[in-house]
Amino acid sequence: KRGVCQDYTHILITLCRLNDIPARYISGCVPGEGVMHAWTEACLPHPTVPDLFCWWPVDATYNKWVSERYISIAAGRDYRDIAPTYGSYFGGANTLKHRSQIVLEQKITHLLSK
Repeated sequence: KRGVCQDYTHILITLCRLNDIPARYISGCVPGEGVMHAWTEACLPHPTVPDLFCWWPVDATYNKWVSERYISIAAGRDYRDIAPTYGSYFGGANTLKHRSQIVLEQKITHLLSK
């Protein structure tokens, strides 16, 4: 097995689309990993509600369903849609201030009607 999460995500998205299953690329993080991560969301039928479709998150890198530990940052058709912003800063370390905040919201099921 070779590759990184972006590779596995693109392969799963391609396989889904070849089988007429809508799929999208998700970029985010998993606490404790220390780096950005990528996974797939595939639009599949709800298991108990007829004619209802939901986005089901799948991590092809680890071959498992995505849990509530995953923090979604961006969604797109592929990596190009949501590539992170690159930049650099030159100056004294004491002049740089940065603040980030992650707000966890109530879990929302994304629906897609046929």
